[in-house]
This record gives sequence, structure tokens and C-alpha cells, in this order.
Amino acid sequence: MRYPKFLPEGGTIGFLAPSFGFGGGDYRAEAFNHAVEKWQSMGYRMMFGPNCYVQEGVGISSTPEKCGREVMDMFLSEEPDCLISCGGGELMCEILPHVDFQKLAQGEPVWFMGYSDNTNLTYLLATLADTASVYGPCAGTFGMEPWHKSLEDAFSILTGRGGRDGRTGNRKGGNLRAGGEGAGREGGGDKTAQGKAGGLRDDLPQGHGHPRPLRQAGLCEA
Repeated sequence: MRYPKFLPEGGTIGFLAPSFGFGGGDYRAEAFNHAVEKWQSMGYRMMFGPNCYVQEGVGISSTPEKCGREVMDMFLSEEPDCLISCGGGELMCEILPHVDFQKLAQGEPVWFMGYSDNTNLTYLLATLADTASVYGPCAGTFGMEPWHKSLEDAFSILTGRGGRDGRTGNRKGGNLRAGGEGAGREGGGDKTAQGKAGGLRDDLPQGHGHPRPLRQAGLCEA
């Protein structure tokens, strides 16, 4: 399993909207804007994907093609040190034919965090790209003041700080690694699993009944 490099102090947090975004301009957008202000006050830089503030899709922020392109561009960009999804939604599964997990598996790993509809990425990053991710709060939730302990814990996974031992680096009792030669983005976690070159997993079960978007994307047999 590949573990990405932790978000450094003063690093860049990237935001993308593979499911719902903030194009509606309602309370969710206000919460997200406050979260951005909070992170900026903590010294972090921001990077916004093109779909964060649009509302052009059905059950997702934009068209499946544009959402898939945003995922690829944000994951393969060298600018963000971690990625947080704008929100959950309903039809993120439709972007899967437009996400190339082979390329993601061969690129440098980067932390991705989101929940609900974002399971479409967190699950497949682990099973197809052999890359760890975080099933945790979406970006707008961090607009809460003050942060609930659960938000502090979730963010500490991305930074590698504030674990049970309160020190920078490994969370006590966990297996996240911030060191390692040639691993991850400039010294992140293991770049390969058991010494294999990055690539799609070759030990996945075969069979019937896989979701239609996975079959269309060529990620499994019919």
C-alpha cells in the first residue's frame, strides 16, 4: 500500500468536486468559504479545481466527463499536497469511466479525503491504485467553529501531527510513514507494495454483478 506524503506546514490544500460542489450558493458554500479562511489563517495555501463552484450536473457538480478530468488533473498535478472533496452527492459513480486508475497508480500518491459518495474514489484508490486515502469529512464541514475533535483528528491524518503522542510524524499505534527513500511525493510513504512497480492490482476477484460504471470503465469483467 502506498502512503502519501503528509501535508507540510504552509503546504497547499487542493479542493475538487467529483460529487456535489458549492455552485448553489447556499449555506454549504458559506461553510466552505469559512473553512478556506480558517485554513488560510493557519498558513496553508489553497488550490481550487474548476468544478468547486459550478452546478451544471445531475447529482454531481458538472458533467461526468468534466468531473473525471478534474480528478485526473488534480491528482497528477504537483501543486497540491493533499486533496479534499467539496462534498458528497448521488451520482459520482458516473465519472468512473473518465478516471484512469492506471495513471493514478503510476503517479506520485497524494492524500485524498471525502466521504459518502466519495467512496467511489476512496475504495477504488485502495483496491485499484494501491494508494491509501481517508474516508473522512468533506471540505465544508471544516467551516465549523470551533472544530469538533473529530475534525481535528481527521485533519491530523493529513498532516501527520497531533496523534495520540502529540508529536509530528507517525500517529502512535498507526502505520503511516512519512519517511522512506524514493517514496511518495518527496519522501512520502511506500511508493510500491511489496516492491512491485506502481500499477493496477492484479489480484482482484473476478466475476459478475459489478456496478455498470466499473464495467464501462474496463475496471472489471462483466
